[in-house]
Amino acid sequence: MKFIIATFFYLIVCFTAVSQSTTNFRSPMDIPLQLSGNFGELRPGHFHAGLDIRTQGKVGLPIYAIDSGYVSRIAVSEGGYGKVIYITHPNGFTSVYAHLRKFYGSFQGLARDIQYGQQVFQFDSSLTETNLTVDKGDIIGYSGNTGGSAGPHLHFEIRNTKTEHPINPLLFGFEIKDNIAPKIYAIGIYPLSTTSNVNGKNEKRILKTVGNGKQFELEAGQYISVNGKIGFGIYTRDKFTGSPFNFGIYSIELFKENQLVYKHQLDSLDFDHSRCINAHMDFHEATKKRRKIQRSYLLPGNKLNTYSDVINNGELFFLKDDTVAMKYIIRDYNGNSSVINFKVMSNSNSLSYSQTEPLTMLRYGKENQYKDSTVSINFPATCLYQNTPLNISYAPAIGRCATPIAHINSLFDPLNDYMDLGFNLSHLPLEDQKKAVVVSLNEKMQVLAAEGGKVESNQITCKTRSFGPYTVFIDQNPPKISAKNFIPGATYQSSKRLYFRCSDDISGLGRYEAFINGKWTLVEYEKNRKQLFFELDKVEKSNSIHTLKIVLSDKVGNTREYESSFIY
Repeated sequence: MKFIIATFFYLIVCFTAVSQSTTNFRSPMDIPLQLSGNFGELRPGHFHAGLDIRTQGKVGLPIYAIDSGYVSRIAVSEGGYGKVIYITHPNGFTSVYAHLRKFYGSFQGLARDIQYGQQVFQFDSSLTETNLTVDKGDIIGYSGNTGGSAGPHLHFEIRNTKTEHPINPLLFGFEIKDNIAPKIYAIGIYPLSTTSNVNGKNEKRILKTVGNGKQFELEAGQYISVNGKIGFGIYTRDKFTGSPFNFGIYSIELFKENQLVYKHQLDSLDFDHSRCINAHMDFHEATKKRRKIQRSYLLPGNKLNTYSDVINNGELFFLKDDTVAMKYIIRDYNGNSSVINFKVMSNSNSLSYSQTEPLTMLRYGKENQYKDSTVSINFPATCLYQNTPLNISYAPAIGRCATPIAHINSLFDPLNDYMDLGFNLSHLPLEDQKKAVVVSLNEKMQVLAAEGGKVESNQITCKTRSFGPYTVFIDQNPPKISAKNFIPGATYQSSKRLYFRCSDDISGLGRYEAFINGKWTLVEYEKNRKQLFFELDKVEKSNSIHTLKIVLSDKVGNTREYESSFIY
């Protein structure tokens, strides 16, 4: 079966025409644009939805509105986009500026009014055209490193205002120097049925490539013989001129005997299906071996809108003795391309099928449930990309574990949506149950993340969207706090940022508040750097003693208070 997503490409053509003829966006920064991440780049659990623009290793550079419009949304979060501002433009697009150090002028004033009005650090507010308007080139904020950022940069997006789908910003003519073609590292070949084979085995084969510049080939001595229903994949990355980083590619095309059988192109994304990256990639190779092989065939649960000219979902048949010519063409947005030609020997020798089906098979597209004396699991119908065997085993509780360690499939098996995971706590005293936290573990049985959980009727239940090892810890330790640049009793002459180190044992900070002279004061939490700070801009400068109290609580209610004083 062949399907061509004609409507999608019609919209892309129309969009491209609109972007070229009716938009004249300026750069969001006044420095030459260099990237550390591009649109569609493969990230854990999602495609990158914009451009990460380098800020010369600094924070505090001015950020400009790319066109006139109004601020339609402003938000602050301890993770994710951090401090972010959204500007809706009259031409049907919305621009997004994330990880800001602070907002500018009236935008900063609005954010502070919301935070003090609601007595919160984190907020997400939608606005109307009557609130805050901007002109093209207005300063809207300053570059930073807030939220989930791993280093100073501006995360910049352009979205379709109506659908909220992110669009590749390079379609709007932002100039990024690039004359380097993508590099091809490996080809993946996958048997897609129980009787299909690659080199006589019902196992995938990953074949390394060699090449320079734009032409690649398989390493010498690599022989490919296939039979039955076969899928292909490719491990490829791109470079930009003058940048040390690896980037995502723009398009992948696969040809069989010079016929296009698969195309993937990154013009736009849909946030609702971005997690389908786990189906687009060979998840096991990406997480276990750090090789991001992009499949050229579609799993049943892959709902991405980036494909066209895909024959039979990319599942290709090799049933007779023949030599078949295959070819990949990989392109970046600037038109640099790389090619690999390779041959596969098609044969008529299928495998006999003797494998028995697992005792428990999770069915794609259906709700699945599992329960035993230790765990109960509910898998919603949206959880899987395809039928998946369920394998559960247990290891004894060790160290801080309050329950056995439940191995639920493998860390290297993907999930699309959250499963509901419950642990039986009936063997624990009620006081311990109140402090219980579900934790995920890595291969070395070290804590990967605190998943939280709600305790009810002797069971703790959490939502998580990863397979792997899980157990329950009892968190009885309050958070820790210590002064960083704050000096108790010191005199401060100006409104500077006063920093404190903070950390929590297991469950994570759930509440953080500061009070100066008994009055609520905004305290900002930088989760990635395990620190919080406040400023003195709301404190009356009286050259007198001011009392300070900081209250930290973790997510199971353990509390720590820090009290001191200073002169201002």
